Amino acid sequence: MAKYLVMKTTLIVIIGLTISAFSALLEEVVWRGNIHFYLRQQYSLWQTACITGAIWSLWHLPIALFYKSYSMPFIGVTIYLLLLYGISLVLSMFREYGLSIMPVAILHGMMNVFYLSDVCCIK
Repeated sequence: MAKYLVMKTTLIVIIGLTISAFSALLEEVVWRGNIHFYLRQQYSLWQTACITGAIWSLWHLPIALFYKSYSMPFIGVTIYLLLLYGISLVLSMFREYGLSIMPVAILHGMMNVFYLSDVCCIK
């Protein structure tokens, strides 16, 4: 059982660092590559992170509405958007202090993989 979990986790990490990081890179080129860059010229880091986080959260609203099935939709969607807002703040910090979108894309890709997989659930 433990060997299976280790193999599954390793496979998910490999997929996360390749396929998922590439798709996240495409998204991050727009969000942290362009929007963050242009907002940062006019606003402070926290203002930029908050603006980007609000827009990025709303960008993912269709996923919350059409892909997720919540037993209490209003609460589930609200918590999902707040979670994305917090994640966006972290991604903006990685972008700012990492001076690149590559660490952001890798982190974003890994979060997508672990969020969409059941690696944490032992069956």
